[in-house]
Amino acid sequence: AEQGSGASLTTAGVAPAAIWLVEKGPQWELYSNGLRIDTALTVKGTPRAFRVFDREGNLDPRVHHAPVGLLFHTSESDVWPLEAAYNENLRGTSQGLLRYVQKNRLYHYVIDRFGRVFRIVAEDSKANHAGNSVWANADRVYLNLNHAFLAVSFETRWEGGQALPITQAQLAAG
Repeated sequence: AEQGSGASLTTAGVAPAAIWLVEKGPQWELYSNGLRIDTALTVKGTPRAFRVFDREGNLDPRVHHAPVGLLFHTSESDVWPLEAAYNENLRGTSQGLLRYVQKNRLYHYVIDRFGRVFRIVAEDSKANHAGNSVWANADRVYLNLNHAFLAVSFETRWEGGQALPITQAQLAAG
């Protein structure tokens, strides 16, 4: 789409009515919306399991295993200019980040500056992304969001109280 044409790259064209797995290789997955996920670094962790409280503090006796939402993060990485002259720095920083995230099982997904999506922690496992945390939605209260939420990290960082801009490729991948 041309700049100023009124249509963005993400709204132009036909969108699928649903999103499904189209094809799967030994280290990748391709989905009907064009998303390709690199799965080469995927590790298992502690199985996802959490309990829910109501607003009055009553514990639901069921143990839940399906995530209830997404929690977006910034990676707090070095952010090099998105220019060809910094290509080696950009690639090196991304590879270092991916190794660190995998070693510590920090996020389910990382979206690098080029818009590539990497699954790091398997979705049926908890990731260590939220520490001691609580979130309420309507009449339900969730403790320990590591188990209750999927973690998606954009390779960027906070500076001066706000996140540095993500790239167009990261926005489309997200």
